[in-house]
Amino acid sequence: MPMPPKNAQSVTVNHVEPVPAQMPVRLRADAAIPGMFTAYGVTADGLDFAAVVQTRPGDRPKITDLRVLSSDGSPITTTRLRGVLVDQLLSAAIDAAKKPATEVPELGSGYYQVEGEPANQAWHSLPPGYRRPGTDDRARKAAEIYVSAVSGGSKAPALGVATEMQVSRAQAARYIRRARELGLIAPLPKKG
Repeated sequence: MPMPPKNAQSVTVNHVEPVPAQMPVRLRADAAIPGMFTAYGVTADGLDFAAVVQTRPGDRPKITDLRVLSSDGSPITTTRLRGVLVDQLLSAAIDAAKKPATEVPELGSGYYQVEGEPANQAWHSLPPGYRRPGTDDRARKAAEIYVSAVSGGSKAPALGVATEMQVSRAQAARYIRRARELGLIAPLPKKG
């Protein structure tokens, strides 16, 4: 695990404000967070922050907007900003926004309620194995590019997929893996 920078600051989240009309998203079977919320807090160095956190079912929470203010009027320098670790801030925001979630089996499989919501309000999780619409279409496109590159003698067909689809190499690898799951690309040979 990489060491945090020596000037890394601890983060305290003082208040969480959910965006209305956003479906809560379960992090685990027993915990959920609002689909979108703003976390307000302060760093150990006295920088106030407001972070908008957004997540969708099947995705990881992410910060989509971050504002930093100097509460004491001192300048915000590069050195001070380097001490604000976004991953640490996100983790603190999630912990502050997390609420217990309980299954509601009488409504059917996958229904749950979040503590603090009206008793007649229940939510439904996406079915297991849910994929975003279009993922398999992108995997098929990646398979076409990959197979074409291999048949053309490319020694780096995955890089060709990333370049042609204008995605990162990691995303290209995920599409290629899904294409293999769908049987569109031959499985990798077993090592050993």
